[in-house]
Amino acid sequence: MVELNNEILREAEYAHYDFQSGVYFTDSKIIDNGLILWNTVIDDVFWNYATKVNISSDKFDDFIEIVKKFFISINRKPSVYVTPFTVTRNVEDELLKSGFKANYKDAWMFYEYDNVKLEIPKDFVIKKVESEKELEIFLEVFDKAYGNPDDVYNDMDNAGYIQCIKESFKRNKDFYFLGYFKNKPVSISVLSFNEKYAGIYTVGTIPKERGNGFGTILTLKCVDEAMKMGIKVIFLQTEQGSYNEKYYDNIGFKTKFIGTGYVFEGESNE
Repeated sequence: MVELNNEILREAEYAHYDFQSGVYFTDSKIIDNGLILWNTVIDDVFWNYATKVNISSDKFDDFIEIVKKFFISINRKPSVYVTPFTVTRNVEDELLKSGFKANYKDAWMFYEYDNVKLEIPKDFVIKKVESEKELEIFLEVFDKAYGNPDDVYNDMDNAGYIQCIKESFKRNKDFYFLGYFKNKPVSISVLSFNEKYAGIYTVGTIPKERGNGFGTILTLKCVDEAMKMGIKVIFLQTEQGSYNEKYYDNIGFKTKFIGTGYVFEGESNE
């Protein structure tokens, strides 16, 4: 097991931004002392924010004005994403003084074992999505998995996410997995990776098949594939304190740091 020191954790954060470039971050812009990431289709604050903030407190107000003006110009809520690796000192205090409030907290979870025991039950088959037809099936499962009004993600813009997935699939850089139970598609996951890091995304199961362990299997399938490629740092994000955090903890992932999304709630001068 790799020792997850601060350098590795910080690199994993930055790998996430790269993994989602062209997927849920459709555009990016390097600015002085930071990075702006946004999505031209999805207006969720999870995919529209400034990050990697590295500026002294005496220049913070100018930086924030740049961020606010930019996001307002593209009809998005001004947002800043903060992790323990954000360089600016007292950044959270500075954001609060500037009219921002904490909107959500991500638990960054990392797989802690050197191997994975992938047990696939009878009548369950995992397929890698390789064709447009299979992608359509993947998206149908996605829509059902993330379209349940009782779920934590019940306010998601499914149509926007589906459009982004379709576009990103054309680049063919990620692994998309479909789980079939008794020949019916029921569960999905996505593995993004480079030579050193792997991120797991879009794990979901249709509501009527939940509780059967299919989400666990699809998650561990991603872990297994990453390990086969020699990747030893495998991570995912979920809502801090949620059922999902406990769920992933039970299958081998441990929370190593928290990322907080701050959203502007004050009055704009625009």
